[in-house]
Amino acid sequence: ADGASNMEIRTAFDGTNTRALVYSLDAGATFSGNLLHANGNLVSVEASDYFGNAYKVDMLPTTFGLSNYPNPFNPTTTIMMELPSASDWTLSIFNVAGQKVFTTTGHGQGRIPVVWDATNHASGIYFYKVSTNAETLTKKMVLLK
Repeated sequence: ADGASNMEIRTAFDGTNTRALVYSLDAGATFSGNLLHANGNLVSVEASDYFGNAYKVDMLPTTFGLSNYPNPFNPTTTIMMELPSASDWTLSIFNVAGQKVFTTTGHGQGRIPVVWDATNHASGIYFYKVSTNAETLTKKMVLLK
């Protein structure tokens, strides 16, 4: 647990999963940095403060990924990028003629949603492409009006 020097950790295997508890009995104890590096399938992560109040836990994707939902869509769809490491990214959308109809850029890590409103575009097949410094993925989506 990088940056969690004031925390205790206990682990146990329940026959199927290894469970880990990271805690401190000191009220107000905090940590920063990376808490957990998993070598395998991480089933779930839950966190709470000293008083039992739940925290939101963001799990980073382990591979570069790209999807959209809904698909087919009308008139908006959410394009979800999965970036396992922080990088600059460019999202471009092309019609079937290969013309770029939309582009946006950013920088980030994790699951990054971008909503595309195709109200002013014709029904049909579109291709969306995400490029980072290291990788590029292209997928197909369908606008049905």
